Amino acid sequence: MKVSWLPTICLLLINITSFLLFLKGFFPSKKILSGFNDTSILSKVSETAKFDKVVFMVVDALRSDFMFSEDSGFHYLHQLINSGDAMPFTAFSNPPTVTLPRLKGITLGTTPNFLDAILNIADDKDDSQGLLNQDNWLYQFKNKGSSAKVMNFYGDDTWLKLFPKFFDSTDGTNSFFVSDFYDVDNNVTRHLDQELLPEAQWDGLFLHYLGLDHIGHKTGPQSHFMALKQQEMDGIIKRIYGFLESSKKHKDTLFVVLGDHGMNDIGNHGGSSAGETSPGMVFISPKFRSLKNNLQAPLPANKEFKYYQAISQIDLIPTLSLLFDLPIPKNNLGMIIKEFLPLFSTKVHHSILLNNCRQFYDLLKINNPSEHKYDTVINELRDVEEDYSFLKEIQEDLIDSASNYNYSNLHTAMILSVLCLVLVVAYFNWCMYQNYHQYKEILGLQIGFIVYSIHFHGSSLIEEEHHLWWVLSLAFIMYLYSQTRKSGTSMNFFIILVGLRVIKSWCNTGQKYSYYTTSSYLVDNPALLWWLITLAYALVAGLTYFQGSIRHGFNLDISSSNYNPAYFKNDFNNVFAFVILSVLAALSFTFKLIQSYVDGYPIPETLMNFISWNFLSWNVNDFEDKKKILSLLIQISNFATFGVLILMGLRLVFKYVRGFQTGNLSDIVNLMTFFLMNHTKTELIPLYLVFYLIRFNINRILIKSKITQIDQLAIYMTVFTTVISNLTFFSMGGTNSLATVDLSNSYNGVGSYHIEIVSLLTFISNFAGPIYWSLSFLMVLLEAHVSDFNLAKTNEDVVHVKKLGFKILNLRALVNLVFFSISNLQLVMSCYNLRFHLFIWTVFSPKLLYFGVWFILMNVLVDLVVSGVLIVL
Repeated sequence: MKVSWLPTICLLLINITSFLLFLKGFFPSKKILSGFNDTSILSKVSETAKFDKVVFMVVDALRSDFMFSEDSGFHYLHQLINSGDAMPFTAFSNPPTVTLPRLKGITLGTTPNFLDAILNIADDKDDSQGLLNQDNWLYQFKNKGSSAKVMNFYGDDTWLKLFPKFFDSTDGTNSFFVSDFYDVDNNVTRHLDQELLPEAQWDGLFLHYLGLDHIGHKTGPQSHFMALKQQEMDGIIKRIYGFLESSKKHKDTLFVVLGDHGMNDIGNHGGSSAGETSPGMVFISPKFRSLKNNLQAPLPANKEFKYYQAISQIDLIPTLSLLFDLPIPKNNLGMIIKEFLPLFSTKVHHSILLNNCRQFYDLLKINNPSEHKYDTVINELRDVEEDYSFLKEIQEDLIDSASNYNYSNLHTAMILSVLCLVLVVAYFNWCMYQNYHQYKEILGLQIGFIVYSIHFHGSSLIEEEHHLWWVLSLAFIMYLYSQTRKSGTSMNFFIILVGLRVIKSWCNTGQKYSYYTTSSYLVDNPALLWWLITLAYALVAGLTYFQGSIRHGFNLDISSSNYNPAYFKNDFNNVFAFVILSVLAALSFTFKLIQSYVDGYPIPETLMNFISWNFLSWNVNDFEDKKKILSLLIQISNFATFGVLILMGLRLVFKYVRGFQTGNLSDIVNLMTFFLMNHTKTELIPLYLVFYLIRFNINRILIKSKITQIDQLAIYMTVFTTVISNLTFFSMGGTNSLATVDLSNSYNGVGSYHIEIVSLLTFISNFAGPIYWSLSFLMVLLEAHVSDFNLAKTNEDVVHVKKLGFKILNLRALVNLVFFSISNLQLVMSCYNLRFHLFIWTVFSPKLLYFGVWFILMNVLVDLVVSGVLIVL
């Protein structure tokens, strides 16, 4: 089939441009009031501030049950609640529940822009997100009085990017190196030695601890590390509050402890589940005893994570303004917490709340100048209940008006998407009609793409998209069977169907339901899990050894050139290749084993002896020396990675220097499978056994079916790769929620945070399954007989046909372009139509980002660029 690259590339670029333009218009910036408020809350009433100093302690991902439930390790905090010294709350945090937007929320009092979820990562090298020019309570606190207050900060360096040159003494720690549970917190705590001295001079002490969040990302909320970390944080609270109580100059110091967000059942965050949006918050001071709340702690655990009074996290901002007698920041959307009003005379409660009401009213007028229904209401407020009713109503209007979409960009993007789709479909059908012998298949394929894309218009369908890919996988396999059933492949199809069912049941998928899965069973049965992992690494080593011709490259007879199975009769090359591949498999296995041990997963006793032997061999004499073990883990990971790269380099040397043409592609893909497995979660590694069974049997089906038209094979394999890649992604724990982005393998071999490396590893670890199938497409289609171990028929493999590989790649790119063009138009139309939908930021917006990853990184980078490089090699 003659398909030109030029139209494909041009249409691909138009599609990408339209999508990126839509993103630019869809994720808007907010209208804000400039300048700083200069009117404090108590300036017009005969009341004074209750506090003049603050200790502000953020524990990243501190979910409410971690603080308040019967399973909590915060035993000292419970004593403070029971004595009345502590005022506890469950503080709702608006999604996206990641650190950067939440820190903006607890300093500005604003609801987050969804784009902050992306800037949460990009901000590592970007100081443009600084908040020095936006009104915030830190600015108001620092500048209260005749001289600037002394404020010190230790912890997550996101604060230092938001408030550069703001604190007097600082020590920032990068928040993204999630492999570290200890040093990241010890680096904060060590400064307490100097800050908790009688002679220490500070007005504000800000601490941001990260270890608890890192434990969640790596090992989940049920990890035994979690209880230890909670006890550690509780001990720090005890230490700080003990100092404040015993110091006369700190009798007016408020101690605030809170989480910036929570975490879900697997330890991640970013979405809108109850666990992610329910961090705890507590205000601590002896002055609160006068409120006589008679609260009890701990409380029984509950699935909704609701403990004590529920507030919005941004209510913290005007409440601090009240307690310190500061002006409320101009862009605040929080309401003064009612429980603190009794600290002041009843007669001034209404006057206090009027400040909050007028600040809301001013903000509404800039966001919605045509809104006049509150013009008279604000002057008619008479009591506290009316004040809070007014605040709640206007708060809803302010949140709704925060979506300042750029309609020019949105409309242009949708026009481009329509134009691109028309051109893509026209070009594709013209090519197929001219060359493809079963044109009805092409029409059916496009109808299937349209049916799939309809699901973008339903929030529940997006949340549970994995069901759709399960059905599409079965439908395609059954169609393929109907086309090849006379070729004696029934058993091959049966094995594929069983394999698909095993993949489907492997891990929790979707966003609504959680159930016991195969991976859950394996985690509970570590002996079986590690037996399967051993088998998986052995299988990949065996495939690398027996498929292709890498072992023959080590033959000592340098006069040999093209591979001939009958030529190599000495065994040195076989033994040497066997030893090298065994060492590579052993290194990879050892890395995953020690990583699992460090992360707190149960390890069989036999393998614990193996771990001990490794530690002693690498001079790790103290098995509790986590820092040294982490260093060892980094070294082993890098050895395994460099081993893969060196063998790939040698294989290319064998090809170009010694003339070994057979199986080059299969050798490289098998070696890359080692790398993919090393960056896959431990309980998912046995899935590669199932992947291979499916790949082998689909390969057998295509060989036995005697399909002679390469374009038909290419289209069949493109569709198969698409459906099984998506099924695999969802069955390996992926969803359309930011909360399931797995960071547990994003730091393999990395000793410190580097945004480029970590971002790449995050993509690879979350899309390892789809990447495997993208590479397998090349093996099955271009080196079918090598993949089938039938080396005697390698002359039948199309990899040797000049330029045919790129023609197949072009056809694959064109089919994928049709799929993504249809999907792109449906998705942007859905997001535009539902832009005021309740779930626009929690369901549809994350789907836009995931679609971008699939389209740009998977379809373009992996399916096109990486595959093209492998064909050239």
